[in-house]
Amino acid sequence: KVFERYELRDSTKWNDHFWKARRDGHSSIRSPIIPEFAEQTALLRKLLQVYQLTFIAEIVCSPEATDGNQPRPTIAACAAEVRKQMTLAAQCEAVCAVVTVDGAAWWAPNACVKALRAVEEVAADVGVPVLHSTSSRGLLSSPWSYRSVLASVPKARLSVCFASLCRASGRCFDAAGADACWWPQALDLITTRAGALDIAFDHSL
Repeated sequence: KVFERYELRDSTKWNDHFWKARRDGHSSIRSPIIPEFAEQTALLRKLLQVYQLTFIAEIVCSPEATDGNQPRPTIAACAAEVRKQMTLAAQCEAVCAVVTVDGAAWWAPNACVKALRAVEEVAADVGVPVLHSTSSRGLLSSPWSYRSVLASVPKARLSVCFASLCRASGRCFDAAGADACWWPQALDLITTRAGALDIAFDHSL
């Protein structure tokens, strides 16, 4: 489905946003989950029905725990934050949630696997399908981690950020690279696991 992304922070502008999305031929509207949704759930549902749109929730969790060095998100804090936001997404009748664990791009593969499994468990419990974002700074921001991490979480599906993928995989088709032999496998994983393709225009690319 084609979606339009908005920051739905001002409910007085929601009607205009939803009307524009429908006018432009979009079938879904995507927005980050914000606390204000808890007070405006009825309005959001009504507008979705009026304009015959579905809602895709964006969940970004960046909980921090200081270990004496650099603040990093922990898996337990990540799962708790995802549950909080995903519960609100369910109340808003989201058809799916796109989850980014911000600041986790430097985690070891085993920690990434544990975090993905934790998010998958929360999604199954709450009842909202989940797509894991490949946007920058997140768990899957680099194709280098795809093989080891995704192989351990066979049911995980992706929301592929095309711009981040281009930035991260500049060597993807470099036949002379030492890692050229496994690039086709990484691309196959992206293809078979993709549930959505997020394409945005970035003039810096």
